[in-house]
Amino acid sequence: MKPPRIHTSAQLSSPTPWFIVACVALVVAVGFGVFTARFVSHSVVVAGTITGLSESSGDNGTTFAPEYSFTTQEGRAYEGLSNSGSNPPKYSVGQAIRVRYDPAAPSHNRIESFGNLWGFPISVLLSSLFFAVLGFVMRAAQRRKSQPAAASA
Repeated sequence: MKPPRIHTSAQLSSPTPWFIVACVALVVAVGFGVFTARFVSHSVVVAGTITGLSESSGDNGTTFAPEYSFTTQEGRAYEGLSNSGSNPPKYSVGQAIRVRYDPAAPSHNRIESFGNLWGFPISVLLSSLFFAVLGFVMRAAQRRKSQPAAASA
């Protein structure tokens, strides 16, 4: 049986893992960006109303995600729950909003706001840029370390 591999600080300071994380995050960001762009291009915007606030507690405190209702252009009523919450709440009960939904599948809907539509792809894209920069910094530090010291005359 092979003993478990132990990573040394030299292996962890290698730029390669950071570039791999950056590439994976970039692929995820592009995938979600394309998905969101397709949703935006095929969806319809209608009026909606905040009907409640769903409370969620976790390690970082309590957040409130808006619950909302809207009626499709065909006159069918739907309800939705935002996948993003905040504290303090961004919305109040009874507040008028705009809802974007897919006419072929109205249960696929989101509150029409930049953050609700593009927040996740942009934050993952920024994370990929952070890890890429970290990889470049690590590579530059490695090169400086491996270069022989200049001889003093």
